[in-house]
Amino acid sequence: GNNSVKNGMDDVLQTSRETYRSILNLGLDKCWKVRPLLDGRQLIKSLDLPKGPLVGVYLDDQVRWMLQHPNGSKEECERHLWQRKREREGADEEEHEISRGISDGVCPSSPVKKGNSAEENEGRHFSKKMHVESMDLM
Repeated sequence: GNNSVKNGMDDVLQTSRETYRSILNLGLDKCWKVRPLLDGRQLIKSLDLPKGPLVGVYLDDQVRWMLQHPNGSKEECERHLWQRKREREGADEEEHEISRGISDGVCPSSPVKKGNSAEENEGRHFSKKMHVESMDLM
């Protein structure tokens, strides 16, 4: 009984020591005290951001980057954040394209009423158009 408790404690202590050694080796000791390389104002200026919640998103990105690159420079971080901004803007552009497709009525999910002529459905999705035309034949 008593010996198994001692062995359990030894395991916990060993794991704790290994974890702490890893934290030290990765340069993460007291990482919560490290000041951001760029504050909110600097991010707004550097990344040409509007004031608002988006600044917080980039502050979070910065913290993640700093934890992964404890010896990284301000310039390296800035380059990383610019890359993230380009990725986000690309994703926003794709979303915009998709929503524009839906509103133009060209999306496969656009409603096509039974009985419409082929000319009226020219811009509609091909399989929907074929379905409508086959319905006209019935």
